[in-house]
Amino acid sequence: MLLLVAVVSPMLAIAAIPAFAAMMLAGFASSLILAPVPATTGDHIADSTYRNPFSIRPALEFGVVFTVVLLVTRVAKRYMGYSGQMAVSAISGLVDVDAISLTLAGFVQAGTSAARDAVIGLTLAAAVNAIFKSVVAQTSHQPAFYLRLMAGFAIMFAVGAAAIAIVDPTRVTELVNQLHTN
Repeated sequence: MLLLVAVVSPMLAIAAIPAFAAMMLAGFASSLILAPVPATTGDHIADSTYRNPFSIRPALEFGVVFTVVLLVTRVAKRYMGYSGQMAVSAISGLVDVDAISLTLAGFVQAGTSAARDAVIGLTLAAAVNAIFKSVVAQTSHQPAFYLRLMAGFAIMFAVGAAAIAIVDPTRVTELVNQLHTN
């Protein structure tokens, strides 16, 4: 996400480094700690299906998703302000984080959104995406897998939220106050 955002808005990428670096390090550490011990007897890994990376269909699908996310985010931001931007960030995270990442980067680049607000939106979208993936992982009915996955995600996003609070505690206080007044 950070590399994708950097292409559109280097300023947003720089603002997101503390939170995303903290989440990356926490994710790496938790994966080392939570990784299962490899079994040595007869495990079979499923073959993956090759997909052409230059196929037009995925590009068109992404274009449609990006256009819808951009439109909905602009409308929500215009009529609901910051709350609308955060709501769309969360909802978009259910589907894809790339479209909302590019949208928020575009807002920051155009000067219509503060970088710190976009960082929170990016983190929110990624967290909702992780929650969605955790729910999907539960359908595997393999607790050894999905409990580790959920624990890793929880650690990552707790550390990311802490990094945002440490780097910009004033904004977090403003958000909490805003939630209490609404």
